[in-house]
Amino acid sequence: SNFRTGLGYVWENSLGAGVETSIAGLRQDWQWDTRWGMPERGRLKGRLSYTTIALDGDENRSAAYQILQGLRPGANWIVDMRGSRKMSEHLYLDIHVNSRLSEGRAPLHTGSMSARWSW
Repeated sequence: SNFRTGLGYVWENSLGAGVETSIAGLRQDWQWDTRWGMPERGRLKGRLSYTTIALDGDENRSAAYQILQGLRPGANWIVDMRGSRKMSEHLYLDIHVNSRLSEGRAPLHTGSMSARWSW
């Protein structure tokens, strides 16, 4: 089996121009990635992100949508987990779970599961 982990930081300063106004945004993103795999059995990947976004302008404008990238101004937590498991010689099971928690909003959880047959 093998295990890897890493930390990352992204700082992004954006300026978006709309038809009526300009919008400025500052985004800071701390990330922790981990990966664990067992040859011939499966793997598990995960990412925990803490993102803060300061937005100067109307968040309902198209320029703000590109700066926010689906998140909200303020503090945002994101957990993303993906797993793949070999069930038999030809059958694989894949699972994906994503959770988001934005400041002042209810948590948002999504997930999917699929089975693959390989020959």
